[in-house]
Amino acid sequence: MFNSLFNRSDESKRAKIEKIYQSQRNRFPGIQEITPEELKEIESTENVTLVDTRTPAEQEVSMLPKAITVEQFQAHPEQFRGTKVVAYCTVGVRSGTFVKSLEQGGWDAYNLMGAILGWTHVDGGLTSTEGPTKNVHIHGPSMNLTAEGYKPVW
Repeated sequence: MFNSLFNRSDESKRAKIEKIYQSQRNRFPGIQEITPEELKEIESTENVTLVDTRTPAEQEVSMLPKAITVEQFQAHPEQFRGTKVVAYCTVGVRSGTFVKSLEQGGWDAYNLMGAILGWTHVDGGLTSTEGPTKNVHIHGPSMNLTAEGYKPVW
């Protein structure tokens, strides 16, 4: 699933992210998925709407650049029609559920596999209200699966 763009020193963290994600996939069967590598390849060439499904406290720490919240998406959903909607959370469970909820509406929606944790393993950019950051909200020490160079915050 996740390929060679990951830093070899982070291989065990990457494997744990994948294991967690795979263990929860039955909660949102049949959805479209996109890997962090694939998102990185298309983010500047395709019309993508990134939707962060995490809580406001998590979003305060960092978000993918140009991402919007679920609330922003739901307030004006039609303005995002015709875009590739890519949802993410910490590891991909909440965003998978969100993508599943969009199925009936005919959205071109994808779940970011491994979510923000996976994104760090392809050296993906993050931003906060103060500008670019390497901080990533996680749910305690057991979820310290960020790539080398990123700072877990809980």
